[in-house]
Amino acid sequence: MIGGVCLCCVCGRYLIVAGGIDGARRYNDIFVLNTERMEWEVIDNGEGVEILSWKPRGVYSAFQGSRLLSVKPNRDEALDELEITDIQLPESLEELWQQRAAKSEDLEKLEIRDDAQTFPNAIEVSWKAPPKLVDRVDRFKLMMANNTGVVKEVCQGKYDRFRVTGLRANTEYVFCVKAIYDDGTHVWSESKGFKTRFSTTLPAR
Repeated sequence: MIGGVCLCCVCGRYLIVAGGIDGARRYNDIFVLNTERMEWEVIDNGEGVEILSWKPRGVYSAFQGSRLLSVKPNRDEALDELEITDIQLPESLEELWQQRAAKSEDLEKLEIRDDAQTFPNAIEVSWKAPPKLVDRVDRFKLMMANNTGVVKEVCQGKYDRFRVTGLRANTEYVFCVKAIYDDGTHVWSESKGFKTRFSTTLPAR
């Protein structure tokens, strides 16, 4: 069960417990105890969190009323993302699950389109923002990695396509786009790779 380094908060009839540690295992989940029925319910099982690189959730988090504020670290433990979880407990937790599932579905729809235009020395990529959140997008940031693993930012602005020029012919490049919202939160797309075409230009003699 949940050990030390956890957060607790009482919200009405519910006791909310986030994170914890049990020996060497770290937890980043959220459980709720119904103090009237003395039954535990799972709000967040912590799946999708890289728990090996995280300390327990309690190290980076704090409650503000029924809101859970988590400053999320990267692998170097640099704190570079704020996550806010509103835990408003309805009589039926099924309603809360549905709300969370709908929110997650919206966030997962930022994607780079498959129909990139490729040229010998350029690639034009386009992307699609989450439909329900498109009005909240402040700007997009497009990142590109070459075949040696070097990653760089190639554009930033409020548009949904960009042509990257000056590339090498017959070479694969990997792209990823980040949507930054008006409240400072952000979401990344999945990475996609595209290959420039063969050059038909003969080398100079």
